[in-house]
Amino acid sequence: MRDLLTYHGGLSLPGLFMFICEIIFVYALCHVPGPVLQLLWPDIQTQKGNHDCGLFAIANAFALCCGERPEEFAWDQGEMRIHLVHCLNAGKLSMFPVVDERVRCHRGVVGKDSVEVVFL
Repeated sequence: MRDLLTYHGGLSLPGLFMFICEIIFVYALCHVPGPVLQLLWPDIQTQKGNHDCGLFAIANAFALCCGERPEEFAWDQGEMRIHLVHCLNAGKLSMFPVVDERVRCHRGVVGKDSVEVVFL
């Protein structure tokens, strides 16, 4: 069995490790035989500084839920926090603000790997 998973997080090892652990946990819960997972890392925008990673995670997740590709957006980091506050006050999420309406110039997939999941 071969499944394709796209990881829309940063390339940090802790984030990637948690992602792989979560996927293995889901497969174990579903009693699926050990698959070979193909992992892709698209070139998504990352935050400047240490404080807005959660905003980017929410913006990217919401874009995915809307059927959009997060790597196509250049989020306006300076406006993201106030946008989220407005969404929470309104009780409804909307697409996060972007710097420019044009498509972000990205490098496509910046990483690719295959991992065989083995259950003991």
